[in-house]
Amino acid sequence: MKNFRKLILSTNRNNLRLFFSLLIVALFVVTSLLLRQTAAQMQTAEQFSINGVPTPMPLNLTVTRNDDRNDVCVSGDCSLREAVNAANASGGDDTINFAPDLTTITLTGVISISNAGTLTINGLGANNLTIDGALINSIFGINATVTISGMTLTRGVGVIGRGGAIAASGGSLTLDGVHVTGNSANNSELGGGGGMLLRGGTHRIINSTISANTSRGCAGIVNSSGSTLTIVNSTISGNDGRGVGGLCNEGNATLRNVTITNNSAGFGGGGIDNNGTLDFGNTIVAGNTSGLSGPEISFDSGTITSAGGNLVGDSPGDSTNTGPFAITYQPTDIRDVNPMLGILQNNGGTTPTHALLAVSPAIDTGLNALAVDPSNGNAALVFDQRGAGFPRIVDGNSDGTATVDIGAFEVQPTSKGIVSGRVTYANALTTTAVPFTTINAAGSIPLSTMTDSNGDYSLSGFGSGAYVIIPSKTNQVNGISNLDASRVAQHIVGLTTLNANQLIAADTTGNGAVSSLDAAYIAQFVALIPNPGTTGRWKFLPESRSYPDLLTNQNNQDYSAILVGDVTGNWNPAGALGFDLSTVESEQPRQTEKAAKGEGVTVTAQWNESAGEETAMTLNLTATETTGKGILGYQFDVLYDAAVIEPQAVSCDVSDTISRGMTAICQAGKSGVLKVVVFGATPMSGEGILLKLKFNVVGARNSASPLRIENFMFNEDSPQEVTIDGQVLVGDSRSETISIGRQLFTAVGQPTR
Repeated sequence: MKNFRKLILSTNRNNLRLFFSLLIVALFVVTSLLLRQTAAQMQTAEQFSINGVPTPMPLNLTVTRNDDRNDVCVSGDCSLREAVNAANASGGDDTINFAPDLTTITLTGVISISNAGTLTINGLGANNLTIDGALINSIFGINATVTISGMTLTRGVGVIGRGGAIAASGGSLTLDGVHVTGNSANNSELGGGGGMLLRGGTHRIINSTISANTSRGCAGIVNSSGSTLTIVNSTISGNDGRGVGGLCNEGNATLRNVTITNNSAGFGGGGIDNNGTLDFGNTIVAGNTSGLSGPEISFDSGTITSAGGNLVGDSPGDSTNTGPFAITYQPTDIRDVNPMLGILQNNGGTTPTHALLAVSPAIDTGLNALAVDPSNGNAALVFDQRGAGFPRIVDGNSDGTATVDIGAFEVQPTSKGIVSGRVTYANALTTTAVPFTTINAAGSIPLSTMTDSNGDYSLSGFGSGAYVIIPSKTNQVNGISNLDASRVAQHIVGLTTLNANQLIAADTTGNGAVSSLDAAYIAQFVALIPNPGTTGRWKFLPESRSYPDLLTNQNNQDYSAILVGDVTGNWNPAGALGFDLSTVESEQPRQTEKAAKGEGVTVTAQWNESAGEETAMTLNLTATETTGKGILGYQFDVLYDAAVIEPQAVSCDVSDTISRGMTAICQAGKSGVLKVVVFGATPMSGEGILLKLKFNVVGARNSASPLRIENFMFNEDSPQEVTIDGQVLVGDSRSETISIGRQLFTAVGQPTR
């Protein structure tokens, strides 16, 4: 019976554990659903008020997934379909962006866009982001006001009267920088556009390419009756239809600077088949083919207006072989002449284009007045289809007159301009050249050069369009010392006034003002202490130069360089400035003679106590008379054996010394080197203890540490203090004084070699 009771109790406990486990899982699921429902409600219900009228809050959504999940779009986890669904439900003016790491999004069916407000879908560039219809259905079904930019739409399949990539039924669609390629329409009716089908509404295609689409009807674009379509700065190429190749127009269509070429048709027009109202200008329609109708344009019904500046046909008779009706051309139209186009490829920008070859008759033969966007208030076109860096109206044939090219591509002039100048050091007392400065030119053809030993540079081989030239330098960082920190301190307390260039050099914090923090950052830089300041970085005046074009030479494009931290302006283009050990032995006799005449300052060092195990010890540096020497600071390195002695936490002490009132920064950098920087606003005076260096003894009994003081420098490279560069005297508690030069000493003052 007891065993039976134990079994029952054990079973009950197991059931309770199972019950609570299931309860936790259920609560997690319910919470997740509530969170998603709340997100969905927020997307559809948020509103703000304009003049008391409730208005939907605009959504700014980011697509992060490359699959076609159909759930709720939440921040950091959202598919394209979910983002569009959220926009459809919001009723506001919404924006959809894409995470920068996305490359291809594969769909499982058409995405319907039906938002009540406006929707802007910003892609990453047609060469960076692809929406793949996976040969299942159209990619987008549209009945809304929507702008789609920066993407490639491919492998969409139009069924039952739909376009391959896009099926628009009313609304207003803008395609900007979109490549519609590799789509198809399988239905047999003429209205099935392999690329897109537009039924009703007002639509705009700009800076886009419609290529390599197929259809049993019209392969490229179908603009149905009741639709208004404007195509600007775009290419329709390589579309293949049993009916029509490029554009079927049954509505109202206006074309400006469009290239329609290499399309093929079975029985309709190879390039354009018109049954509506067509107005075209600055447009190439050439190199298309058809089995039965006109190879370029089939004028079946409606009206066709040539606004001029067109190139139609690439062989005799093409421009007049237009079917039942003839086109009235303008004197500015070029007819039945090979346009001399390159293949469809990446010629710059994000969508492929057909370049005009050097002998193309389309170069500089368009009409500038027609280089506009009729759907945008006839705004002048700034660039060709490729966008920034490719101006729309330039002098492509070098005849001295800027005239627009025919078609979507603008030949850019070959610039023969040369930009030259010199880089000098702004903070020097005399003109000093700054060599090894990099000069970068950012533009359609990036260029780069470096200044020579005279600071001169010259750049040539520029491409077309605007350029920005930027100087930069990272090498030859020298001339920064304790004196620079002292000069900053003097400026702060009013003992000296820094000029404009010195203020730039002194502003190590980059905040436009000079303070004690700037002085500290300079001293820390000398002591190799990391800090957020800009000491040791180069600045240039001006920071850059901009040019709208470089068709002519630009001389005397000079720059002034400033090394941040070098307030005194003693930067040396020959290399590092300061103490050079290689000169110590050869200089010692002359320096000793100067010291005997009292022209220099002699520094000695003595231990103030015997060093036992685990004790603290102080090394006193003493100096002879400093009054009237103008000494605002000094710096040096102490080399020691870190296994025997190590600097204390506060290793530099200026109290009760002739350095009192100054700031001392000491930093134990790499093992066995203590860097010391001392600076102040007023010159030191008197003689005696210069500085106290404090160490802890960490070595075992009878161990010895080599000592070496080197790179000692008062102020900077001042001739009256040159004797202390390598003329440091070291004594010990036994009262003997020893000149160390380049010699190492033990902890008790014995030379190691």
